[in-house]
Amino acid sequence: MARKLICIFVSIIMLSITVCEIKTVEGKPDTNGDFNSVHRAYTSNPESFTGEKDLIVDIIQEITEPLYMPYLETIVAFGTRVTGSTSCYNTGTYLYNEFESMGLAVRYQEWNNGGYNDRNIEATLPGVNETSDELYLIFGHYDTVSNCPGADDDASGVATVLAAAYLLSQCTFEHTIRFIAFSGEEQWMLGSHEYVEEAVQNGDNIVAVLNVDMIGF
Repeated sequence: MARKLICIFVSIIMLSITVCEIKTVEGKPDTNGDFNSVHRAYTSNPESFTGEKDLIVDIIQEITEPLYMPYLETIVAFGTRVTGSTSCYNTGTYLYNEFESMGLAVRYQEWNNGGYNDRNIEATLPGVNETSDELYLIFGHYDTVSNCPGADDDASGVATVLAAAYLLSQCTFEHTIRFIAFSGEEQWMLGSHEYVEEAVQNGDNIVAVLNVDMIGF
């Protein structure tokens, strides 16, 4: 799993190549699971690819089991998360609160499709280039099939989306990144279908997507 996560994070970082700075990070878990105070500032020259590569390496080194596993274990602890169920609803609330605690702009997208009512959770990290309408999406689905806690399908992916949001929220990028958790996937992508419908209506300029599904197998 660790090697897969590294590849995913490299892809995530390269989505928005120009990084302006990494903000001060407080109270992050170290590799032993202990919390300490980390103070770091990094400024890269937008024209310096070497500086960008260094920052990518820095962020990859922050990918640790103590960062990732609590997200995975918490999602799995909600149990079976069938679309429209109480446990699925409660998981969505947890995801919303986690994104919000990272300082991201968060919203619920309520949807009704195929006889199901549920909601997607979208968190936005705005780009600093005010002339850019480019959107980069990183997402997974938090619902499951019945009688299954969905550790692999897809708590593993949603935990990665949370970890990515946590790390990348410490940075500023040229273009906007959105982190999304869909429900209704197991009923054949109902929630994501509604998200795409809305994006088309809004004329969203989605440049690239990273769908993180079942990486824990």
